[in-house]
Amino acid sequence: MEQAHLSSSSLEAFVSFVFQLSFVRRKDFHILSNGHTLFTNDPRIEIIHRAKTIDWILRIKQASFQDSGNYDCQVSLKSGSHTLPFQLHVVSPRAVISGSSEFHLDRGSTLSLNCAVNQATTDTQFVFWYHGGRMINYDKSDRVSVQTRSTEDKKQTNSNLVIRNADPSQSGNYTCQPSNAIGASIQVFVSEDRHSEPLLRPDAKDSPNPGKLGHPVGNKGHLNNGA
Repeated sequence: MEQAHLSSSSLEAFVSFVFQLSFVRRKDFHILSNGHTLFTNDPRIEIIHRAKTIDWILRIKQASFQDSGNYDCQVSLKSGSHTLPFQLHVVSPRAVISGSSEFHLDRGSTLSLNCAVNQATTDTQFVFWYHGGRMINYDKSDRVSVQTRSTEDKKQTNSNLVIRNADPSQSGNYTCQPSNAIGASIQVFVSEDRHSEPLLRPDAKDSPNPGKLGHPVGNKGHLNNGA
């Protein structure tokens, strides 16, 4: 079972004709429950047994990395004792902006930032882009556009922010904030300098106007707009 950090995790056991049922945390062999009785002071943990059903659920609210590991559901039946093992993986979905932590470009160039969301255990409902503290997804300027797409299996989401004809007012911190993951930020610098030689970034060949794309500072040199 894979579970997102700080959400609820449920380990379910479907058992009939139960005389006794216990949930055990294997890493310290702590008996968490016996029937409806809890043997832990952790307020995040609860036992759920739906009336007149065979469903027993160990629920851990606000699951953290420390909750990862193996758990056992130990059942005593007329036929003897049985153990049903479970494994819980707690992950922390994060957004990642391609490139380094800084992006340099000259006035008039096109700023293009790509943000990927991986390891999400829930669907990405939205990805908001912020310039400083202002959300710019629905900016009225026709120079700004945002496109967000998810793979068919919903396991990965990519959001692309494009600002055409950038000027120094577009300098600053840009943050990609998904609905279901920790956000990512990058610092953008738009320069007035037009005297350095143009240098294409590796993916510029796919652009209809490659000479006007900015680049992460991790690539060699500094890109101007070819003026």
